[in-house]
Formats: sequence, C-alpha cells, structure tokens
Amino acid sequence: MNFIDKAISLISQESVKKESINFLEDTLNALLGDPVSAGKIIVSLAHSPSYFREQIFWAKLSAFLNGVYLDEDDCAILRAKLTQSGEKGDNPARLLFCIDKVETKQKIHYLINATRCLLTDFIDLSTYFRICNIISQALEEDLVFLKENIAKTKLAYNQNVQGLLNVG
Repeated sequence: MNFIDKAISLISQESVKKESINFLEDTLNALLGDPVSAGKIIVSLAHSPSYFREQIFWAKLSAFLNGVYLDEDDCAILRAKLTQSGEKGDNPARLLFCIDKVETKQKIHYLINATRCLLTDFIDLSTYFRICNIISQALEEDLVFLKENIAKTKLAYNQNVQGLLNVG
C-alpha cells in the first residue's frame, strides 16, 4: 500500500476526522511521513471549498510522496535527514516550496530522483537543496537540454545554456 493509499484508509478513523487541522503543520508532517497528517489534509480539503491551486499542489505533493516513500525505512531516513541539526521546520518547508514551484510532472520525477539520491547518501543535504532549487526554477526545456548534453565538456552558447546559467 503506497503512502497516499495508507492516508486515505486512515480517513475513516474518527481520530483523524475529529482533530482540528493546522494545514501547514499537517503538510510538513505529511512530508515527514505521517500518514495521519496526510489523512487530515484530505479530510480538510474534502470539507472545504477546493481552490484550483490547492488541488494542483495536492496532486504534486501526492505524486512526490508516492514516488519517495517506497517503504517505512525511506520515510524514517528522509525524516532524519530533513530534521538534522534541529531544523525540523525549515528543511521540510524548503522542500514544500520546491514541490509547489514545479510546473510539470517530469520535474516532480526529477525531485523524486534527487530525493532518492539523498536517501542513499549519494548527495548531502546541501547539494540536495541546490538541486531541488535548480529543478524548481529552471525551465523543463533547459533541464532536458542539460540531460541530453551532460557528457559534453563544451557547450555552444544558446538560450538553454543562458537559462541554466540563470538558475545556477
């Protein structure tokens, strides 16, 4: 059962339905792997007028969570990495900002891949956030260009190169 399916199954529990919701806190906790918080968000959105932007954000966050949390160990590892150095609120909020800013499904997959690299210690937390910011700020076309030309040692200057330079 994936993360979102687990959260949806918790919706039927009275404890999830009755608890008041602090949307930002519950979103941060859902990002840290708490399916009860994810369930509370789903209940809240179902009982309030849904805004288009909220629906888009929830779709992106759901895709991200389902792609990252393959099992309980992934959840625990990401929680530990995002809350290292006592920055419980800052790092999850930074990640939420990046998720919210991406505009394509492919960029969500790039964020998932970067997160998987963080989980396996292929990159450190600082590098992870640099990559996430570049993914969220760059145009999809510039990222595709980079993917196709990453092995080249010299690139001719063009719009894609300028776009990549602008985002670091």
